[in-house]
Amino acid sequence: LPVLWAPKTPFNSRVSAQRTFVFADLPLAQFRDTGKALGGTINDVVLGVCAGALRRYMLERGIPVDDALVVCVPVSIRTGTEKQRWANYVHMIFAPLPTDLVDPIARVRAAGAAVKAAKGSFDAMPVGLIREAAQFIPSALFTTMTRLMVKLPDAVSKGPWNVVVSNVRGPSRAAYMDGVRVKGYWPASFLSVGGGINITLQSYADRICFGVMGAPEQVGDLRPFIGHLEAALAEVVAAVEASASEQPAPRTRRATASRPD
Repeated sequence: LPVLWAPKTPFNSRVSAQRTFVFADLPLAQFRDTGKALGGTINDVVLGVCAGALRRYMLERGIPVDDALVVCVPVSIRTGTEKQRWANYVHMIFAPLPTDLVDPIARVRAAGAAVKAAKGSFDAMPVGLIREAAQFIPSALFTTMTRLMVKLPDAVSKGPWNVVVSNVRGPSRAAYMDGVRVKGYWPASFLSVGGGINITLQSYADRICFGVMGAPEQVGDLRPFIGHLEAALAEVVAAVEASASEQPAPRTRRATASRPD
């Protein structure tokens, strides 16, 4: 269960039935190379870029960025022994998303460390226990609780997180349908109770395809968000390159010829 306090934002109030959706794709190599240069992973850079894009989005709308948002990250709890091959087995972990940090490299490292700590607690629990825990709450009671949360006043937070960021690993090779190359996969995910924005992405060949779903009455026009993602990625790539150029060149030992005794 989440133990973090999600700061109040305009995109965490009542969600209507209306939706707005934008999508884009960014170079996978830039995420991979940047993560490697920082000693992290592709997912660390993804979270850092999302944090940077959300920070730009919030500053553009005059939303305070003093506190880190709380991100909900879906993770698979498949064991490989499932009889239902196509069923979803997903759990959620919660971590601070460093939208409060100015430095792009610091955002990547902080996001990676926060999710790593959250996964550490998650990995300590048996998968079977996690699945069985879902059976403790009858579906009728869960439905009643959800309806109650939706009807709470807007001053009360509707959920324990601010944003969902879901990273799905996709095919490394291009797919074809009837001889025609599939250009990309752009996920269109759902919104949770009290969550007005969802960022879901999937890798495909040499790109990462982003799909951003929002509640228009909360997030407004999401089209500029694609530019924020591109700018946040360019920012961290440039910062890593600048940091590498400032590092002193490795010293090489001069070879000396040996003389016979």
